[in-house]
Amino acid sequence: MLKFFKIFFLVSLLIFLGCAKKEEEVKKVEVFSIKTTEKLKVVYVENVGPYWEVGPVFGKVAGYAMDKKIQGRMLGIFYDDPSVVPAESLRCEIGIEVPEEFVPDSGYIIKEIEPHLVVYAILKGPYEEIAKRYPEIVSWAEKKGYQVVGPVTEIYLKVGPEIPDTEFVTEVQFPIGEK
Repeated sequence: MLKFFKIFFLVSLLIFLGCAKKEEEVKKVEVFSIKTTEKLKVVYVENVGPYWEVGPVFGKVAGYAMDKKIQGRMLGIFYDDPSVVPAESLRCEIGIEVPEEFVPDSGYIIKEIEPHLVVYAILKGPYEEIAKRYPEIVSWAEKKGYQVVGPVTEIYLKVGPEIPDTEFVTEVQFPIGEK
């Protein structure tokens, strides 16, 4: 299971950036805990294909959010293990948090994510570097008597072309259940 997360999250986070940074540039986990999430309404686009090629989907959703003046947080939900599932079959959803009354245009899907228990970390730094911390998060949850029971959600808290990648902040959530 840990091997899956090492590969999966490194690949999914390399989507945004192609160059590696020195490991010492990555900040340690700032928050590391268990919580029940709040209900979340999201407009999203489904994507099937290599995770490392999903960058344009993020651009599409970001552009849509700008056009519609949506102020929510962007997120990605990654469903498949790239060490098991062929690259052309990898599934993910890229979306943005929206207000309750939001009605999407054609080509966009709405869903409500009900509250659920997660182990989470708020990580600072380049995506390809924070991905290296994911096995640590899973291991921590396992030591507390939990197991990962679903796909990972990455919530992008601080990101943008004007922000240095060393200042990116991402909340990483793994849904968990008792062992």
